Amino acid sequence: MVKRSNNKIKKRLFKSYLGIFILFFISIIGVTFVSFIGAKEILTKLGEEALKNRINMGVAMMDMLETQVENSKITREEAQEIFKTKMLNERGSDGKTQGLNKKLELNVQAYMYAIDSNGNEKMHPFKEGENISDVVDNKGRNITKLIIDEGKNPKNDGIITFSWKNPEDKKAMDKVNVVAYYEPWEWYLNVGCYYRDFYGNLIPTFLKILIVTIVVLLLSILLIRFIISKKVEPLNKLIELIKKIGDGDLSSKIDVDSKDELGYMANILNTTLYEIRSMIISFKSILDKINEKVEYVNEASESTLEVSNHITEAIEEIACAAGNTTRDMEISVGVVADLTNNIVSIKDTSLHLQNEAINAGKLNFDVLNILKDLEEKSSENFNLAEETVNNMNLLTEKSNTIVKIINTIENISKQINLLALNASIEASRAGEAGRGFVVVAQGIKNLSSQTEEATAQINEYINELIEAIKYSGESVIKTKQSSELQRNTINETQNIVKEVVRFMEEIPNHIKNNVDKIEETYNKKDLVNKAMSSVLGLTQEISAATEEIASSIIEVNKNILEVDNMIKDLDNSAKMLSQKSAKFTV
Repeated sequence: MVKRSNNKIKKRLFKSYLGIFILFFISIIGVTFVSFIGAKEILTKLGEEALKNRINMGVAMMDMLETQVENSKITREEAQEIFKTKMLNERGSDGKTQGLNKKLELNVQAYMYAIDSNGNEKMHPFKEGENISDVVDNKGRNITKLIIDEGKNPKNDGIITFSWKNPEDKKAMDKVNVVAYYEPWEWYLNVGCYYRDFYGNLIPTFLKILIVTIVVLLLSILLIRFIISKKVEPLNKLIELIKKIGDGDLSSKIDVDSKDELGYMANILNTTLYEIRSMIISFKSILDKINEKVEYVNEASESTLEVSNHITEAIEEIACAAGNTTRDMEISVGVVADLTNNIVSIKDTSLHLQNEAINAGKLNFDVLNILKDLEEKSSENFNLAEETVNNMNLLTEKSNTIVKIINTIENISKQINLLALNASIEASRAGEAGRGFVVVAQGIKNLSSQTEEATAQINEYINELIEAIKYSGESVIKTKQSSELQRNTINETQNIVKEVVRFMEEIPNHIKNNVDKIEETYNKKDLVNKAMSSVLGLTQEISAATEEIASSIIEVNKNILEVDNMIKDLDNSAKMLSQKSAKFTV
């Protein structure tokens, strides 16, 4: 059992220390990883800046060579050849391949090359003269288009990235390319490399740190196990003593010579055992006195129990009587509530019916008179509307006849005017003999003109009259329709009056129901009287039981005094126990 406890302690201590070292290990790995990420970003930025500087250097050399071309010192082809030699190397035996200039190389994979707008390699260490316009990266993007777009319109400071896989590589990797467009030569100058070339040396360093950390962790675990095995041995003696105390053996003590926390704990435990043994001796004496007092308490308890029985019986009788009283009172309350509700309902219903009967009678009389008047007026309006419509139609016919007559007069006037014109012509031919006839013809012509004007005005007035008659006819038709609608409304109102009359006939039935409720209320009077009598009898029983309880309570009080004295003795004994146990903190 002790060995099992010892093993548990070892395991717990080992787990605690192991957890601390694991957290320490995780912290180191985390810091190392964060440092790796930070260094990776810094090296990437530095690498991009180095590529930009390389491009700027190449552009500066192009400007210098272009200046010599403008000064006619060299041709452009010679300038381009010089630039290739400086940036790459001398031409090889094939006339194309130039290789890399190790002095200008940024790293193993970085090199400079140039293409034109058609994708032709104008400068390349190995592929000069080839066309790459159809070359795409692993994501399907055209590399030539990426270079041209960024070269002419830099949106990312001349930097483009694409995924590329060389034949000797197992998978595609991200590649960075810095491009600058040199307009005099129409070249897109590029320099690029893989991102891994910027921070490739960091990965072995990170792996070395990881391996060293793991080795240190393993050595720490072995050291922890050794320390725990040395520290746990003194705990065996302490566990054995605690086990004996749990079994009731207080005669033993622990012998530990160490000066650490375990030795200090052993001394405290030995002192505590000595104090406990002394207290147990005192407890035995006190317990003897307590046993004597318990006998007296038992006798008093028996007497108290007998009195309590009497009290219980009295309480049961009171409870029974109270139950009956409650039940009868509930019946009484229910009956009174029913009577009150019925009376209130009778009163409200009677008043309501009375008011309805009076109002309905008046309303019925007034409505009938109004309906008669409305019916008469509606008939008169309807007849008048029909007569008006007929008169309007007749007036329209007469107006049309007048229009025809006016048209006839207008035609006659035109003929007279024509005859007057002919007469004037004939009088002119007659000369002096027809002069008097000319005057007459002119007068007839003037009269004919006046007649035309008068007939035109009359015709205009007649047309206005016809329009007015037409508008009035429409209004009269609407009035007729309104009269018809009014007659329908009167019929609906008559139906409502009939419904009111039917309601008036039902009023006696409501009054009869009220009379029945009054009789029902009167019959419940006897139930109320019986319930009140029952309550009175139960009240007398409760009074008698109360007197019996009072006498029993007096006897209980005497016994309580005796118990109180005994409790005081027990309290003194408890104080002695408290003094002995005051040395301990719970």
